[in-house]
Amino acid sequence: MNAFYVGFIYAKRIENKYDMPIPGKKQLYCLGDGLTYGVGVLNSRKAFAWPYLLNADLDGDWQVLNYGVSDATVSQECKNSLIGSKICQKLMEQHCPILLLMIGTNDSKLGVWHEMRFESEFMALAGQLRQHADRFIILIPPAVHFPKAASGKQPVRREIVNTIAEMEMKCCQEMNIDYIDLHLLTAQHPEWYGDDGIHFTKTGNQAVAEYLLDAVRPLLDRENGLSF
Repeated sequence: MNAFYVGFIYAKRIENKYDMPIPGKKQLYCLGDGLTYGVGVLNSRKAFAWPYLLNADLDGDWQVLNYGVSDATVSQECKNSLIGSKICQKLMEQHCPILLLMIGTNDSKLGVWHEMRFESEFMALAGQLRQHADRFIILIPPAVHFPKAASGKQPVRREIVNTIAEMEMKCCQEMNIDYIDLHLLTAQHPEWYGDDGIHFTKTGNQAVAEYLLDAVRPLLDRENGLSF
């Protein structure tokens, strides 16, 4: 099987489709890149990507929707810009009771990363999205670990992701946006990752879902304040 054919199959398997809201339920939207979409558990993402695991643990009045876009970036100069995606545009056509955003890992790639431009582009993206949600929370991008097996060229750069995490936290503080630090959580857990050191296995997705459940549960009752 040649490389072109393998790449074609992979592209066909990742179909960036968004979940449909169920009438009568309150929605929690998860917008992000392949880490949200569930690339690490691609064959069973509807069961084991962290948004679906979170959905399984929430009260039946709530529905978690996966709006992950594989390879999405903060950078608007990139063809995979999140803000330019059909899924993001669809999200901004509706009102979100709760919106979680996790983005930035792909901006570390060579040819995409632009340190002088990242903060302003991230703040513009966050500022635009927060207008479409009652409660808007940034999930600081998870840590990247070295590959566990020979996997060719590593396009996502670990040290740059560390820098991106710091920059996003700084932006959130300046903009008074709530955030959850998944970078710190995942930095000591390489066992949560697949061989590429980037995407979560079932175990990693479960750990992230459990952590987020504790963080967002207070939001489900409007009488409780935001409490992390």
